[in-house]
Amino acid sequence: MTLLFYTNLTSKGQMTLPAVIRKELGLAPGSRVRVQWDGQRAFIDPTPDVAELRARARAEAEAAGTWGKPYHAGDGFSAHVRRADA
Repeated sequence: MTLLFYTNLTSKGQMTLPAVIRKELGLAPGSRVRVQWDGQRAFIDPTPDVAELRARARAEAEAAGTWGKPYHAGDGFSAHVRRADA
């Protein structure tokens, strides 16, 4: 189902999202949103909080078998540091 709403821009370029949309997106005062432009349309998405991003990153790393693996001397970083100091 597609709903259509109209809103006005202020002189500062601000607009008010209709309450229905704020509720559906779970937005509250101070919430951050992502605005994406595809060349013709703008899309507004709620920005996930940091805890959610960390949980997603951990789940992906665990699925790939890389979660909790320490770096070691053979990872190329130590060689990079030596080149930078030279």
